[in-house]
Amino acid sequence: MRLSKFSKKWIAYICAIALVVAGFAYAPATTSAAVDPADLDYTMVTAGDNTIGYSIVSNTIVGSTDPWYGDGGVTFQMIYSGDNLAADTTVEINGVETAAGGVVNMIGNGLVKLNPTLMDDDAYTRVDITTTTGSAYFYIKKGNPSGGETTEAPTGETTEAPTGETVEPTTEDPGPQQLEWTELFDGIGEATVANTSTDTAYGATFEGFVTDNSWGGDSVWQGQAKKAGIAVTNGSSYKLSVDLSATPAKNMRIQALTGGQYTEKEYAVDGDTHVDFYFTAKANDVQIVIAFGSINDPGTYDIEIANMIIEEGEEPTTEAPTGETESQAPVNPYDDWVNTERNLALLGTPSDTGVHREGNVSYLNDGEVFSWDGRDGITTDNTPGSFDITLDKAYDAASIDQVAVYWRCSEANFYPSEYEVQFGYKGTFSTVATVSSSDTSGDIVPGWADEGRFVTHKDFTSDRVTSSPVDTVRIYITKGVPYGAQAREVAVFSEDPQDAPEQPQAAAPASVQGNSPDYGAIAFSVTPGEDQDGYKYNVYAGDTLIGEGVDGNQEYVAYGFNPGDYTLKAVSIVSGMDPSDPVYSDTITVADPLDLFASDKNKAVGGAVTAVSSFYNDDYTLESSQCAVDGTPAAGEGAAVCIRTGAGQAATIDIDLQKDYDAKDLESFVLAYTNPRTYAANTQIGISADGEDFVEVANSEGFVPTKDGQLTANLIPNTSNAAGTFRYVRINLSGGVNGWGYCVNQIGVIVDDGEQPSTEAPSESPSVEPSTEAPSVEPSTEAPSGDVTPDTDVTVDGWTAFGDYYVYTGSWGSGTAKAGVDADDSSHIAVQQTSSKWSEPWITQVSLRIPDLTARVAAGEEFTVEWPVKAANNDGKVVVSGNTAQQALTGALQTVTGKLEIKDEVAAATVGMGWVGLANPVQFYQPTVKDSEGNVVYPPVEPSTEAPSESPTVEPSTEAPSESPTVEPSTEAPTVEPSTEAPTEVTTQAPTQEPTTQAPTQKPTQAPTVKPTTPQPVPVIRIPDKAKVKKAVKKKKSAKKIKVKIKKIKGAKGYQVAVYKTKKKAKKNKKALVKKYTKKTKLTIKSKKFKKKKKLYVKVRAYTLDGTVKVFGAWSKPKKTKKK
Repeated sequence: MRLSKFSKKWIAYICAIALVVAGFAYAPATTSAAVDPADLDYTMVTAGDNTIGYSIVSNTIVGSTDPWYGDGGVTFQMIYSGDNLAADTTVEINGVETAAGGVVNMIGNGLVKLNPTLMDDDAYTRVDITTTTGSAYFYIKKGNPSGGETTEAPTGETTEAPTGETVEPTTEDPGPQQLEWTELFDGIGEATVANTSTDTAYGATFEGFVTDNSWGGDSVWQGQAKKAGIAVTNGSSYKLSVDLSATPAKNMRIQALTGGQYTEKEYAVDGDTHVDFYFTAKANDVQIVIAFGSINDPGTYDIEIANMIIEEGEEPTTEAPTGETESQAPVNPYDDWVNTERNLALLGTPSDTGVHREGNVSYLNDGEVFSWDGRDGITTDNTPGSFDITLDKAYDAASIDQVAVYWRCSEANFYPSEYEVQFGYKGTFSTVATVSSSDTSGDIVPGWADEGRFVTHKDFTSDRVTSSPVDTVRIYITKGVPYGAQAREVAVFSEDPQDAPEQPQAAAPASVQGNSPDYGAIAFSVTPGEDQDGYKYNVYAGDTLIGEGVDGNQEYVAYGFNPGDYTLKAVSIVSGMDPSDPVYSDTITVADPLDLFASDKNKAVGGAVTAVSSFYNDDYTLESSQCAVDGTPAAGEGAAVCIRTGAGQAATIDIDLQKDYDAKDLESFVLAYTNPRTYAANTQIGISADGEDFVEVANSEGFVPTKDGQLTANLIPNTSNAAGTFRYVRINLSGGVNGWGYCVNQIGVIVDDGEQPSTEAPSESPSVEPSTEAPSVEPSTEAPSGDVTPDTDVTVDGWTAFGDYYVYTGSWGSGTAKAGVDADDSSHIAVQQTSSKWSEPWITQVSLRIPDLTARVAAGEEFTVEWPVKAANNDGKVVVSGNTAQQALTGALQTVTGKLEIKDEVAAATVGMGWVGLANPVQFYQPTVKDSEGNVVYPPVEPSTEAPSESPTVEPSTEAPSESPTVEPSTEAPTVEPSTEAPTEVTTQAPTQEPTTQAPTQKPTQAPTVKPTTPQPVPVIRIPDKAKVKKAVKKKKSAKKIKVKIKKIKGAKGYQVAVYKTKKKAKKNKKALVKKYTKKTKLTIKSKKFKKKKKLYVKVRAYTLDGTVKVFGAWSKPKKTKKK
């Protein structure tokens, strides 16, 4: 029989009392209820100025990983499988259940965040987490609770028995003891795992270990051998020696975590491989992890780890390359210089160009090179950009010795494979060095990947820059990085800095001109001024240098431009002279290759995807893949918007165009991607007449998406002289970032076969037959004039009514927001996030609820939602209920799409704004809902009873046009069915709508006027507190009724009670035996389903009313029935 912790606790108490009465001492076996936190071993972790310790007593939560401490020391995160739902999760702090906010920072799906800064100082805090698949119990140690140096009890000390008498420790020598790992982890669960450690060295075997790419970029952690709490001395250097074996060969990773800083390195392991790994202790303990999950090498392996020991030792230095001074050897001297006068950047001013995702660029010259959290400037994912240090004055470029950059870490996804060092003066820049990871000159030194950092540099001491003024040093990142180029410090060193030489200014060129000859390209030329023989010129597109030292009267072409408008700038560059004043071109527009998908030349439309080499998971099928050849590209990674191949280097997609085309008419191919973490860098394309023999006609290498969350096109010209006809296309993908599979949103095959649609107007006015159906209401393609200002606070953790919608923001994601309503149109509102952790899209939400469609949605009917929105800029993305795609905001009017879903018994459409920037208010206009046949079902429109004239005429309106027919606001409050967790979809009641008699497309003859309005009180719907079942009694097994007592919740109008067969089903809210509404706190529930059930589980949630619609609070924890 298995006893609960509660039973064990009381048995222990009873035994202890009995033993005291018997007059002798007895020390019972330790149970989890009797753990003394002072006797535990703690893993110490540091973030910012905060250091805490944690000790896991027990943990049965599925998918749990090591706790992580970060966010500047504000959050301690327990991460586990996303199957553990927030709604099922409870957290107790020192035995008291605690909701999110305060010490419990957040409760989410697969995640609990704590805030140790709010815990008691010099104390132990017990934390109990219970969730869907298990529970965890651990202590957090803050400060020095015991008043001594350590909390670990010395081996061999006496312990006290409950009676106060002492029990002497055993004197028997137990002999050598096998060393124990903290964890031997097999994520897939197929391996035979064994601890093979001796008493002096660690070892382990994983026979038949299976790894795949199902964890995406984290798949490397699917297999781990971990040892935490190894004692080291802060500041000392250490060598970890270990023998590794992998059959077949694969890559393995070693990671050291000490003082909150990571050092890690990957090794190619083929058979038996000895490894020496070095790190420097940043605290008095270290955690070692040897990881051997998939590093783009999925398969089945036999893994062996043997003879792992740690001892003090420094990594041996290597000799400097020939011709370099001793200081240039791969030993980092810059840590000693970075906070001295030698670093000119300390007195400068940091800034950036390009779009940056997050971080604080002001930290880039603060001299702090060992701290990471928050101390960074980061370029947008996979997008070129730059970091600038404007020096305190102009210096002679010839006196600058080195320029060094400290990156976050040595993982390739976090630092650029190539960047330029540019020296600028008075806004004109020239490239003085290119630093590339492929260099062999020592510009990038892999040996400097220490302290969890990665240091790159350019040394000018043996190759001085020509004497010239420099007032700004720019690090220009020419190639994007999947996770953003994450820099922590830029240093400019000079042992003997010299003032800038005085020199005359060059004369400006006569003009600069350009055009865009092709997608992504700009052609330009500079016309010299008088007497400018021998002059050179620098040409810029915006801030980006695109032509350096070019000649006059010569045409050049630069590639790689995003679609948009550009203005060229040209300056004269002459040795011994300051750069000239700039001259500017007219605006140049670079066309978007995404436009090709809708072109009549795109013959992929009408074709079919016939084969994909593999799919990422079962959500992606050949049928769903047809979305990639429909001519309407949409951003995102869901099955509705892309082909997603299986993880790994190589993938193939075959297309049948359903018609023969002449190969000489083939112009190009175009592929669209959304995410810089799921793209193919290299593409080879072949064509075939029979689908068997393919001839390569196009290829590209080195492509990277230049946007994150928005579509980027890879345009690949036909470079062959293939002849004959073709019908089939084969696309081979490789390279790039593929741990999550390639997500191809759209494929275009561009053929100019001369077939164009007719452009002639019809000879007669078309006749118009009276319609007997309700007119269809399509959203306008133009934004209505006049944006709404979001100036009213949205109630946190409550639904606030704004016009025809409800707006929610949640404290669980640190969400706050403002909203506003158009005084003349209740279907037009604006919403702006004012704070957010951006951890989930549902932190802030806008919800439309349509109760009239609830029964049809519940019956399985599918309704699509087309919701016109307009963001102030392109910072962020949204999600819509029923659509997993992340839909990027464009800064212009666009339509986001999703589906109606049932949430808490009401049909709903919801837009999640949790990933939208704080300076990006979003305008929401009247959405359109259609059934599966394309009929508009919302907004409801009454059919006209008059037949229109055969040739209807439209009189100009004197009023501003309405985007959709005039809407009469509903007199009822919209319905609300929220969840206390971050809802995945939510809903509101539709207003009734009368058709307008004016032509909605007519331009107004005068500017519309807006009447001033007096602010009205904003209706707020409060979510009830979490309910609790105080008692649930089933008298005997054969009973058909349960007596339930509920804790009264303030403000509740009633309760919903549910009874389940098992605790697991109760936690997941699945397959309730009975659900019942009641206004009482004491009730009896009867059901034949209760008979023969030995035990049942009861849950309850409270609700309030919004009109006639129930607004629910959170479900309580399941309460097991008792006998009485």
